[in-house]
Amino acid sequence: LPQQAISTEERHNLFMAVKEALNNVLKHAGATEVRLSLTIEGNRLGIVIADNGRGFLVAEARPRGDGLENMRRRLQRIRGQFKLESQPGKGTKITMEVNLK
Repeated sequence: LPQQAISTEERHNLFMAVKEALNNVLKHAGATEVRLSLTIEGNRLGIVIADNGRGFLVAEARPRGDGLENMRRRLQRIRGQFKLESQPGKGTKITMEVNLK
């Protein structure tokens, strides 16, 4: 990846969101594989965390206690985007995107 400047606030919030996503994989997914990818397209940083775990119905996810809302808020704080995709038996994919300066 090319060297890009990122603010302390952005770095902290991205780190904590990625940490929460990986923690959720370990605690809840029952996954045998997790993939983490980083991309930079123009001035946009993308982070994708995908697992092959049990998955869940997003509409039925607990809004508190599992960290999903915390991840959303962290990305909002840095004007980023958070996307969650999951289906029972098909794993979970979390996408985080933020504009770089």
